[in-house]
Amino acid sequence: MKVWVIGASGLIGSRCAAAFAQAGHRVTGTRRQALPGPWRPLDLLDGPVVREAIRLEQPDLVLLAAALTNVDYAEGHRQEVFDVNVTGTGYVAEACRSVGARLVYFSSDYVFNGRGGPYAEDDPPDPINVYGASKLAGEEQIVQLLPDAHLIVRTTVVYDWHPGGRNFVMQLVEQLRRGQVMRVPRDQLGSPTWAPDIGRALVALCRAHASGIFHVVGPERLNRYDFARAVAAGLGLNEELIDPVATAKLAQAAARPLSAGMSHSRLNAVLQEPMTPVRDSVAAIRRCMEAQA
Repeated sequence: MKVWVIGASGLIGSRCAAAFAQAGHRVTGTRRQALPGPWRPLDLLDGPVVREAIRLEQPDLVLLAAALTNVDYAEGHRQEVFDVNVTGTGYVAEACRSVGARLVYFSSDYVFNGRGGPYAEDDPPDPINVYGASKLAGEEQIVQLLPDAHLIVRTTVVYDWHPGGRNFVMQLVEQLRRGQVMRVPRDQLGSPTWAPDIGRALVALCRAHASGIFHVVGPERLNRYDFARAVAAGLGLNEELIDPVATAKLAQAAARPLSAGMSHSRLNAVLQEPMTPVRDSVAAIRRCMEAQA
């Protein structure tokens, strides 16, 4: 199968590209900027360019892992966020339809209001911030344009060792290594998800010809503070530098779903091996860090 990954240099995109390549598929991909590396640049906001790129590539499967994901930035830049996460998604979906390709779209538990988690795939969405609203609108675009050729993957609190990236674990490691206190919300519940597991799960879902919505998340539901302490302990960092605070004290621009996270029973019915617990994934991250030291 020919797989085309949009956003292949990012955390989710890179791990999915690696998983499909390891499974024996032909993988190519894009990134937004023309930088050194194996991936070609692609601007999601240029509809004709998107259509021509997919026409030339003729993929069987497209993974849309590119998005504007800065939740607080999104609050003050609604039009820009909707341009990328909705209009750009529509361009990709239309191009996939024109060549008969299936599309995988990555979404988030931020499509929910965070008052009744963990959420199942059929729970009604109700986003409380601009980012969540844009991801829900992107989902709706996919369903409308590719009703029989889409897979929507909702995930959350995605982490891994990813130098240059800004996922939660990388931010935590950076600050604790510097001896800086990191304020972490104690009242935000979520489902931390190790990025390589997303790639592995997606290969299994595509092999099973899965369609519709799947929640691809880690097996534990933790608040951010407990997650941060587990990461610090596993990496040999100073847990005392992690300061537990209420979300309201952080004065963030965007509202956060507090009781969030997602159930994974539908995913478990497809996977042969369960998703990786935080303790085991952090041990793998530590080995990677030590190998690169």
